[in-house]
Parts: sequence; structure tokens; C-alpha cells
Amino acid sequence: MSIAVGLRIATAVSLVAVLLFVLDPGEILQALGRVELGVFALLCCLAFADRALMAYKWNLLLRAREIHISHWRATAIMVKAHLPGAVTPGALGGDAYRVAALASHKGATAVLPTLVLERFVGLAVLGTAALVTLPMTVRYVGSVSLTVVLSVSGATLLAIVVAWIATQQGLVRDIVSRIPILAGSRTAERVLGVFESLVESRGSRGLHLAFTLLSYLELLAVIGIAYLGARALGLEVSFLYLLCVMPLILIAARLPISISGIGVLEGLLAYFMAAAGFNPEDGVALALVLRAAEVIAVYIPAMLLTLRDLRPGSPE
Repeated sequence: MSIAVGLRIATAVSLVAVLLFVLDPGEILQALGRVELGVFALLCCLAFADRALMAYKWNLLLRAREIHISHWRATAIMVKAHLPGAVTPGALGGDAYRVAALASHKGATAVLPTLVLERFVGLAVLGTAALVTLPMTVRYVGSVSLTVVLSVSGATLLAIVVAWIATQQGLVRDIVSRIPILAGSRTAERVLGVFESLVESRGSRGLHLAFTLLSYLELLAVIGIAYLGARALGLEVSFLYLLCVMPLILIAARLPISISGIGVLEGLLAYFMAAAGFNPEDGVALALVLRAAEVIAVYIPAMLLTLRDLRPGSPE
């Protein structure tokens, strides 16, 4: 086990220990005992549909790169990628798995641009949603740290700039050629190849627009999952409130400081649910319900698909 993974596990364990010390574990279990199974089943279905939407978006980018696979295969690869993604910083293990799964088509260089665009558009969508709803978030919560605002603003601006540059033919190469230390560099040439591959995708501008709109739809689906999780616990939290706070929570949970955001998601949901007038234990219970739905809708199918692939003569 690498030092980085060990530190992330230690961070997750420490955060969970702090939550259990500060909060009442009995109240968390009591809240979990109120779960309505019918709503939870609907939540699991929506969680799997969200992964299918992610796969559909990715498949659009693949087809623009002349990589043609069925939507079922794209969904299977996307689901299985969550296993290595869960234990690697920034879910990079999942990206590596997706590259390896399709390397036989046109090589890693054909798949990599789709992952780069997916990453930066995803960050831009989360960041813009967080910034647009920030006034309402402040109204609900009372105040938001200036450091948080500046960090989200900077990351969002970077993501938007990178996503925009990816649509500008020759712009990146022109910029690099004017910087002596980068001109002629092998690393710079590889990065240029990624950006130029994004630009050369068939119907790139219309494709990027459709991909971005679908990414906002995916964000709404994730917020809908959180809303259903709250309803399953009998919590009358408004969808608008979750629309305001979930982008910030998702950004923080994706930071590579813990394993799958364990401890981070629970702590932030405890804080924001308390800010909305609920018990902080309800926020932790909500996080556990969301994780249970993810296990049922994503991780169990991922393990079953992986075991199927290990059987001799099984199809990809």
C-alpha cells in the first residue's frame, strides 16, 4: 500500500472517529431505522440511472473520436471503473481502467481526450452551480467562508478556461510555441496532442454543448438522489436547499484527501442539515443512506461484472 493511500485511509478513519465522538451514534442508528424501503428502492434505481447517464455522455465523446461501442458496454465499463476509482486519488484509477478497457480500439491517446474534457466540464458545472446558488446558500446558512468562495471561483474559472481552450483550433500550440521552456518539449507535445484531439472531434462545438447540458442534468440527478435519500429518512428538506448546498458538498467530497470522500461527505451533510434545522445526526444518516444506495446500485454490479469477466471465455 502506498503512503498516499495510507494517508487517505488515516484521514477517513480520523474524520469518522471525530464525528462519532462529537455526535450521538445512537441517534444516527435511530434515524436509519426510519428508512422507508420503497423510497430507498427508488433511490437505488435513480443512482444506477445516473451512472447510465454518465456512460451515455462519455459514449458521445467516444463516438466523436470514432470509437464505437454499445451503450451497454460503455455503462459496464463506467460501472466497473468505480472499483479502482474508489481507492485512488481523484478517482484516477477509474480513468486508467477506462483507458485500458478501450486501448485495443485506437490506443490510449484516442480515449484520454474524452476523460480530460469530462473532468474539466464536470468541475466547471459543479463550480458554476455553486457560485450561481451562493447568494441563496448564504441566505440559508448565514455565511460562507471567503476561502471557500475564492477556491471554488478559482477552480471553476480554470475549468471553464481549459474547456474553452479545447474548442480553439491552434490556440494552445500558438501559446506553447511562445514559451521557450515548453517549445519542443515532449511533455508539451503530448499535452498539445490531447487538446488538438479534443478540437478535432467530429462536430466538436455542438458536441461540447450537448455534453455540458447533459452534465447539468446529471448534477440535477445527483441532487435528486440526495433529496430522495432525505425523504427515505422522513426528512422534509427542500429540493431548493439541496440545490444550493450539494454542489459545494460534491466539490469537497471529491478532493483527494480521503477514500471515496468518507468522513468528508458525512461531516458536511451533518453541518448543512444542522444549518437547515435538522439534527446533525440526520445528516450523517443521510450520507450513510446515499452510500448504501451506491453500494447496491454501483459497487455490487461492478463486482458482479468483474467476476463475469474473469470467467474463461466470457465477453468483455
